[in-house]
Formats: sequence, structure tokens, C-alpha cells
Amino acid sequence: MIDTIHKVETPEGILLHFRLSGCSARSAAWFIDLMIRCAIYFPAAILFFIIFSEGVATGLMMITMFLLEWFYPIYFEVLHDGQTPGKKRLAIKVIEANGVAVGWQSSFIRNFLRFVDFLPFFYGFALLSSFIDKSSRRLGDLAAGTIVVYSENQKQGQKIPQIEPDFAPIQLTYSEEGAILAYAEKLNQLSKARQQELANLLQPLHMKEGPQAVISIQAYAAGIQGHDEAKSI
Repeated sequence: MIDTIHKVETPEGILLHFRLSGCSARSAAWFIDLMIRCAIYFPAAILFFIIFSEGVATGLMMITMFLLEWFYPIYFEVLHDGQTPGKKRLAIKVIEANGVAVGWQSSFIRNFLRFVDFLPFFYGFALLSSFIDKSSRRLGDLAAGTIVVYSENQKQGQKIPQIEPDFAPIQLTYSEEGAILAYAEKLNQLSKARQQELANLLQPLHMKEGPQAVISIQAYAAGIQGHDEAKSI
């Protein structure tokens, strides 16, 4: 794989594309998160040693470090769309390999296995694993079934492919026109097989099959869209 694209087909036949993040972006995000944690450690240490005795302050500091090191990434990944502050700054996020948002169990596994990824020194195993695995996953990701991808905006409106408009041989209802427009807008998200499967359902309308059926539905959508735009002028 050379295009760094992770593809997932949903049960509805929609093909999702995710651009995988490499080591450079993940390392930069890790460094930003480290700086944020350090910005908490130093003021906390000063405050603890001013207020409490040395023994109590040391204990509180160890608890603070434990919580931040282990639960900081879990909290942000699960409750903030897979993004720690560092990942958000680099526009990357953690998701499940099947494309859904990362859950508590997966986040716990991938983060508690960081100590294995760190071996033999400074994330040596993690780097080796990310270079070998086709999805650039470290060992924690492999065990948890997660991937790190770029958080590109997937909510932008889809455009209907440009094609010579045509009109259905019968009068369509508003809901039927809406269904045809929705199909055309999501066409690029569907696998080829699913495109044809849905288009073939309207065979009594266009009397075609396979790729030609898909083209006919696109043409109907272009005609509907052009008619709606003309009415709005």
C-alpha cells in the first residue's frame, strides 16, 4: 500500500476513506502532549511542596504523574473525538479500525501497552511496528484494533457528479426525487457493487442494468437539480 488510505465498507455498502497518519505527525502530537503535562507537573510540584510536608508532597506528586501519564490520553481520546490536545493541533485522531469512534476498552488497551512500545528504549518497538504494519500501527494499536488517521472534515456537502441531465419518463414525487438526489450525492462513498445494486432497483424506470443504470440515475439527479435551481431563480 502506497497511498496511505484505509478503506472501510459499512454494512449499508458505503465506502469510507481515511488517510492514515505517519510517525512524524504522531511524534509531534506526542511531544505537544508531553509539554502540556510538564506544564502541569511543575506548578503542581511547587504547590504540593509549599503546602505539605516532603513525604506527603512526594506521594501526591507521584499520584498526579501516574494519573496524567496513564489517563490523560484515555480521557481525551474517548471524550474528545479521539483527539488529545496534541493530536488536535496536528489534525489527527484515533479511531477503531472499522471506522467508528474509539471506545473505552480500545483506548485503555492501546495506552496501557505504551510501556511495551517504549521498549527497548524511546519507543523502539513502536517505530519498528509502524514501519512494518501497512496501517502504520504501533503494538498498542494492533492489540486494541485502532488506527490513527487525519481528522479531515467529512461533513462537507457532496456534489452531484457532472453529467448530461435527463428526466424520468414518469412524474416523480418529492420523496422519490429526494431519494435520487441523495443517491447521487453519496455515489462516491459507495462501492461499485453497491452503486449498481441500488441503481438496479429502479430498472422499471430506466430499463438498464449495471453501470448504465448508475449513469441513468445520475442523469435523473442532474435533471432534478437543474429543475430545482431554475425554479429558485
